[in-house]
Amino acid sequence: MIRVFQTDLLKQRHKDLFAAPLSPHSVSMRYANPDVAAAVMEGRAEYMGWVTIGDTIRIDPKLAGPSCPVVFSQVGVSVWGW
Repeated sequence: MIRVFQTDLLKQRHKDLFAAPLSPHSVSMRYANPDVAAAVMEGRAEYMGWVTIGDTIRIDPKLAGPSCPVVFSQVGVSVWGW
């Protein structure tokens, strides 16, 4: 997951923000997990959707790793298994 910062989207504000490219030098990419940032730059990452602060998502615990709730809680999103 990459947290995208507002400053990285300012130049794209009149376009589709979900399709806006992230430069390797952007704040978002500099703060991203290095493995995730590399996957994005190499075209190995897949856009799956977006979450915002206060959202709650449900994830099948069999499909998620043990760090999944920790990753989402760092950006203010609650994760519930079913």
